[in-house]
Amino acid sequence: MGLSRRQPQEVSLKKLATICDQFNFYEFDYSKESLERIETISQVSAVPGFKFETQFPSYTFALATGVGKTRLMGSCIYYLNKKQEFKNFLIVVKGETLFEKLKTELDPNNKTDRYLFFGLSDMFRYNVILPDDFKRALYRFDENEVNIFIINVEKFAAKKDARKFYAPDEELGLSQYKLLTERKLAVMLDESHRYKAEVSFNSVNDLKPRICLEFTATPITTGATPKRFKNILHEFRLKDAISKGYVKIPRVIAWRNDELSSFDESTFERAKIARGLRQHERKRELIREYCEQNALPLVTPFVLISAKDTEHASGLRRLIGTEFPYYATKTIEIHSKTENEDDIQKFLELERLNNPDATEIVIHVNKLKEGWDVKNLYTLIPLRETASEILAEQTLGRGLRLPFTNQRTGNEEIDTFEVISHEKYEEIVQKAKKEYGEEIIVQTADEEKPELVTSIISPDGTPESKMRIPQVSFAGTTEIKDFRAQFHPKLSHDKLVAQDVEIIGTQLGIIGKEDELINIIKPEIGKYGSPEEFLFRKILRYVTELNVNDKMDLEFARRVANEYVALLRKQHSAEDINRILVNHFRKIMVDISNQISIAKTGVTRNRYVTNESAIEFRVFQRKISKDKPEIAREAASTQQECVDRVIAGYQKSIFRKNIFDSREEKLFSDILEKDGEVVKWVKPPLRQSPITYENIGLKDYNPDFFVECRKNHHYIVEIKRADEINLSDKSSIVMKKAKAALDWCADVSRETGDKWEYKLIPSTEVKPHLSFYQAISAASSLPFS
Repeated sequence: MGLSRRQPQEVSLKKLATICDQFNFYEFDYSKESLERIETISQVSAVPGFKFETQFPSYTFALATGVGKTRLMGSCIYYLNKKQEFKNFLIVVKGETLFEKLKTELDPNNKTDRYLFFGLSDMFRYNVILPDDFKRALYRFDENEVNIFIINVEKFAAKKDARKFYAPDEELGLSQYKLLTERKLAVMLDESHRYKAEVSFNSVNDLKPRICLEFTATPITTGATPKRFKNILHEFRLKDAISKGYVKIPRVIAWRNDELSSFDESTFERAKIARGLRQHERKRELIREYCEQNALPLVTPFVLISAKDTEHASGLRRLIGTEFPYYATKTIEIHSKTENEDDIQKFLELERLNNPDATEIVIHVNKLKEGWDVKNLYTLIPLRETASEILAEQTLGRGLRLPFTNQRTGNEEIDTFEVISHEKYEEIVQKAKKEYGEEIIVQTADEEKPELVTSIISPDGTPESKMRIPQVSFAGTTEIKDFRAQFHPKLSHDKLVAQDVEIIGTQLGIIGKEDELINIIKPEIGKYGSPEEFLFRKILRYVTELNVNDKMDLEFARRVANEYVALLRKQHSAEDINRILVNHFRKIMVDISNQISIAKTGVTRNRYVTNESAIEFRVFQRKISKDKPEIAREAASTQQECVDRVIAGYQKSIFRKNIFDSREEKLFSDILEKDGEVVKWVKPPLRQSPITYENIGLKDYNPDFFVECRKNHHYIVEIKRADEINLSDKSSIVMKKAKAALDWCADVSRETGDKWEYKLIPSTEVKPHLSFYQAISAASSLPFS
């Protein structure tokens, strides 16, 4: 497909595909028997306990805000068209904000990552049809074209707004409702928790969809008696999103109970705003520095203040203009009574990350729940009570999206979203902690971080300390050998047993219906003729590393399938093999795909060509805390001293002052300084390293140290936490960087005649008493030839 997906999106789509492989939803006939059969397939293949709550097949993808529900929706539309021939899709949204957002995301001229089908190289052409276009749709669009209808749920579910939808058009004699029901529809419900009420779902049922997909971050109905959805196909909760690094880290800054008694409400509001703005200003400086160091467009963070009502919002704006005059022209109000066109325009521009004149404070009144996909919100100051846990999570979700290529930066302060708590908000957070575990950080207000100042670090060492590191040009990648000839599959899963089917059947309460399960399995294998042919076809379909138009890849896929089934035959009967392949083929596909990917990665390398010139290191700046002045090398020993301070007194480096990211890095620098075998060394500043670890986008690898020893022996050294070094995962960033460094060393050694080596050392192996060669002897043995 070419569409980049995160693991939760990939799992969601694969679960849907598993079910689609066993039932053609395009031909769903709305009979009770068909619905029950699909429900059984869903329970056996994907989710025990799964249950439809509708008269049509409807599946919920419950993915936390910031993980990528919209991108998943695009993948599902693409999949249903390609694999099940759906040509008519109806996307239902609630509210004008989501409606307008979706129009932009479906615009094929939108070349940003907000485009619904961003990254798809073979995307089909489609028509976007809005309610006002329904009439023209009959004239303009061929039945064989793909049509994506968008409608606001109020337009057909609410009595006062639905007349136009159901009433026949005078000219055509056909209503919008009739137009849709005459087509085989796949329906997408965006933020479905907001309207999963009886009237809305009855209205969807009237449209007779063949399949319906729901997308929400909170699979719980709203109202007085909230209920959890029963039709969840895949759930990835906010707790998981935080722990996996898909979103920012929420940090709640709260006052101690005894401090609260000293504030009246007005004074407390001022204190919270002042504290929030100090956090914001610190964050703004750190982000500015990060953007400059990494040659990225400037991202301007902003603060969101939630007010009690519109009158309160206006009062807060006046307060900010009086007591915080810098922000007077950088503050806007957004609520139901907002009429200021300038405010509205500035609000819409917040989604532009690289906007130097951006608004820095937004005051809102219960306005921003869903559909507002800003990535540069870093501070929340809630000055009203939060109505429910759903709103608490939705509000948190507004600030959790990541602005830098959807990845954390590694700088905890930049990767954190601050909530300046009030007395009742902390109670809600404590409830949330029961769900999120320890993923939310709570700190007291007296732990406020100090003001930042700029430290300028220059390459001011002696000429003797200047290390010659060749300039290189990246010359692409090359394949060392044909990985296919060396590859043989393994059985990596130890739980692929036929009994899994029977256990699941028992859980579903369908004991005695084993024949039904076998009837699902036998036709699936039977139509391919053999287990080997079944697996061969699945490999061609799901292993994206292979090209179906390449004869060698076809032969390779068939051999892999034959060898994999042969391994199964050593452990299982023919009937059990059939069960395993059908019930677990998704796991098998993921396993085989990973094995092939690792094998293929191991036989490609980056190529570098050296230039005549050497690297000239430049001045760089870092933000440091005002209360933590420069410290001498001999005096820095604790973690905090080694990381938070500028450390001075180095003689063998062109930089006499250095800033380290860990205590172990500082200890290693001490080893370099005292060891007589080490002639010179340098810790390269960001974006001043010659190594590229990905040819797509030319991403720079900034290793921790370049070291020169006697006899022209040179080393590149990386210090990493042991839990970050996974030698079996060649696709990880750590291994990609290691592979690129090895390739760089090989090419530079060959072209210059100097010896260059790369060493990846677990941080636990760095001890202050070691010599340099003793320290690098503990380096990991890298899995590259």
